[in-house]
Amino acid sequence: MAFKNLIDINSLTINDIEEISKIARDFQLNKIKSGIAGKNAAIYFDENSTRTRFSFEMACHNLGLRIFNFNKETSSIQKKESFLDTIKTLEALGVDVIILRSGNEQLFNEIINNESFKIKIINAGCSIKSHPTQALTDYYTLKRHFSTLNGRTITIIGDIMHSRVARSDIELFKKLNMNINLIAPPYFQDINIKDVNWYNTLEEGLKNANAVIALRIQNERIDGTIPLIHYVKNYRLDINNFPKNALLLHPGPQNRDVEVTSQLLETKNANTILEQVTNGVFIRMAILEKMLNSKEM
Repeated sequence: MAFKNLIDINSLTINDIEEISKIARDFQLNKIKSGIAGKNAAIYFDENSTRTRFSFEMACHNLGLRIFNFNKETSSIQKKESFLDTIKTLEALGVDVIILRSGNEQLFNEIINNESFKIKIINAGCSIKSHPTQALTDYYTLKRHFSTLNGRTITIIGDIMHSRVARSDIELFKKLNMNINLIAPPYFQDINIKDVNWYNTLEEGLKNANAVIALRIQNERIDGTIPLIHYVKNYRLDINNFPKNALLLHPGPQNRDVEVTSQLLETKNANTILEQVTNGVFIRMAILEKMLNSKEM
């Protein structure tokens, strides 16, 4: 069944998550064809992106959607038009879905609270709050390696305080009954994240990890400076401290030799990172198909 918007992971049921994963796998294996060719997608990003933006554009192309890239700097937003009026305009023009990334959380709140929109919204990254399509990509990637995720241990390490990926991953992994370890120095911890295992050291937090998600330091969201030398010394992953049989994931972009050494990134443990990139296209194809195809899959 189609759903209207994808704003966060908590709005999805386990059945939704499994269905998106199944549709993605069917696309990847060429078992199904697009049922939404000819629909119109607008892409609005007011924050930088490579992987998410390109994978959404690739997904739209693969599905036969017409893509309209929205440039805020050349739009009527510069003439003081509100974002809600902009959405109404795009809807009137015949746009079926907006793929939206913004550092302004209020934009998403306004959309959620406005029930008059027929146009559909996909959250492609909301401030530090949420990134549901990346979490679904991470889930799909892990599923390719493990028969079940129930009871598996996932460790997330790095700048958790400013990471929308971490928050969405945690929401999803909780639904799957995974053991969630978080490793961060005090200046990157968020005490509002509950029902997880917080660790201050790599040795404790990496113990028994089946997979590890490394996060970059988000300098663009940090006021002031952080003790980088201290961070690299105590929290950088390398071939000596990384669990031998664990998978290494990273939502990108990677800052080599800061959160992960270049040497570790060249090992087989890190092959999963480019798998995430590839899988992101199929997950986003599945999301678009599920949202825009009114027929039962």
